[in-house]
Amino acid sequence: MPLIVAHKSIPFNDLAQIKELTLSMPELSEVYHFLCDWFNDKQSYTTALTSGSTGPPKQIQIFKSSMIKSAKKTANYFQFKSGNYALNSLPVQFIAGKMMLVRAMVSNLNLIFVKPNSTPLLGYEKYTFDFLPLTPFQLTQSLSKEPDSLSNVKTILLGGGPVTQELKESILKLSATVYHGYGMTETLTHIAIRNLTKQETNFRPLPGVNLDIGKEGQLIINADHIEETIVTSDLVSLDKSGIFSWIGRLDNVINTGGVKVCPEAIEQLLVPYIKCECIIAGQKDERLGERVILILETETRPPNLDRILEKTLEKYQTPKAIYLLPQFIRTETLKVKRQATISSALRNI
Repeated sequence: MPLIVAHKSIPFNDLAQIKELTLSMPELSEVYHFLCDWFNDKQSYTTALTSGSTGPPKQIQIFKSSMIKSAKKTANYFQFKSGNYALNSLPVQFIAGKMMLVRAMVSNLNLIFVKPNSTPLLGYEKYTFDFLPLTPFQLTQSLSKEPDSLSNVKTILLGGGPVTQELKESILKLSATVYHGYGMTETLTHIAIRNLTKQETNFRPLPGVNLDIGKEGQLIINADHIEETIVTSDLVSLDKSGIFSWIGRLDNVINTGGVKVCPEAIEQLLVPYIKCECIIAGQKDERLGERVILILETETRPPNLDRILEKTLEKYQTPKAIYLLPQFIRTETLKVKRQATISSALRNI
């Protein structure tokens, strides 16, 4: 099945035609370079950039055989059929975009490529999409600006960021079934999934994925499609069957006066009451070692904020300072760059 660009069908292995199109569509350059690597028999692997949301983006080596196994795992879970239509508006320099190309080639999908943007379905209303990967930001923007464009989608897979309570509620109104995947570059995107249409709160591992907990509560992943055991920095609550809920990141934990505080857990408590994006972080403090602070993506302080914090949080969770930023720093895939945003907020005080 072909790659479809600007409503024009191109075989995935027609590299000359794809290269020619890059002259008028520079966003196809990453697709072209990836496919050159993919169809080069001398290469046993390709390279991918990590997202950069938790630190500087870095290149890692990935075996093509692992990517194929991962693509088949996804195909089996979502029951892809030859000739199904999918759309990709995720940057191909990152693993999510690369894996969509591999899934399309492995499962014989018709893959429409769209330049990464916040409302990717606009202009493609005549198609019925069997599978659509989106970031939570893209789905939020599509619901806000072009809700009718989502009416022709059967399955949506969210990834690359947390899903807000407001978005979860909006998902229930969609005709599409919406899933949320857990994964990372090293796992070749999702290794566990939850069904948001069924209001599932926990992630279930895909077949062939075995999970464990490290000494500090972090998730450990062994999967039959990747070569090595992956020790993550993600704190989770894991049951014996492998079902887990995500709590936060080990490297974000704040030690305030000897009490360890998970910032993501506090953020989730605040989400229903604070409409703007928020980050809980630690700031150096002579007395406490670190003090809890709150950073809000807004130019104006929300009304009744002090009362919200008082009613919602325990004393040790309550921010000792509040900082406002007009705009958080984000990656190309619109994930918040947490540490960069925190540094920016603290530089401006």
